[in-house]
Amino acid sequence: MVSTAHHRRTLIALAIIVSVAFALIWRSLNTPTVDQPLEAGATLRVGIDPSLPPFATIHDNALAGFEIDLANALAAELDLTVHFVVLGFDSLYDALLTEQVDCLIATLVIDASRMDDVRYTRPYYDDGLQLVATHSDFIQQEALTRHVLAFEFGSEADSLARQWSIQLADLTQRPYERPEYALDAVITDEAHAALVDQTSFLLYTPPNDVSLYAASITSVPFAIATRRERPALTKQLDQALDSLQQSGEITVLIEKWF
Repeated sequence: MVSTAHHRRTLIALAIIVSVAFALIWRSLNTPTVDQPLEAGATLRVGIDPSLPPFATIHDNALAGFEIDLANALAAELDLTVHFVVLGFDSLYDALLTEQVDCLIATLVIDASRMDDVRYTRPYYDDGLQLVATHSDFIQQEALTRHVLAFEFGSEADSLARQWSIQLADLTQRPYERPEYALDAVITDEAHAALVDQTSFLLYTPPNDVSLYAASITSVPFAIATRRERPALTKQLDQALDSLQQSGEITVLIEKWF
């Protein structure tokens, strides 16, 4: 009697195991895997932060900016529909990792510490420091010995200028409240060169009779972030970025907004 009861329990247990196994197999065969490229006509959910014009902002109750146009251009290239999800900067990665969005286009610098959870596309913009002057002789670090360098106080440019002051003899540092004031100092001959970020340089409008020369000093690449388990989507976005770069469309968008 005990043997029969034990046998029945064994059969029931086996039946449950087989049922669960079949259920898992059926689910794996009938549920699309996360890592699939988006098909034509699908919706691309893009997380954005509209607090950083000219990259993204809200104007007349509508989203506008370089990254908004970039997302629309990428969607057009991939034959997708864009759905923008407005987020605060501090909640961007949380929204991505909890699958509220497919990707983030929000002035994100490639962050090696997030690589376990996040993939980044190739950069679409570089906001590195530029050395700017009215004479091409002064857009090299070595040329600033015994000359005056302007920069924004408390910025990355400030930190780099402090390093340069150790390396260069008699470099005069001249900090300003804003990067555009540092550029003004170059125009008015108060400084021989200014060290400013790329965006500040592109947005600056010098007098019509003044030409500015610039050289890239550092690199701060902005890239699109996707979840680590979405390499197919990352590849799609990379291919679309390559196409937009080769066609010149990204350059057109930069010239439009900066």
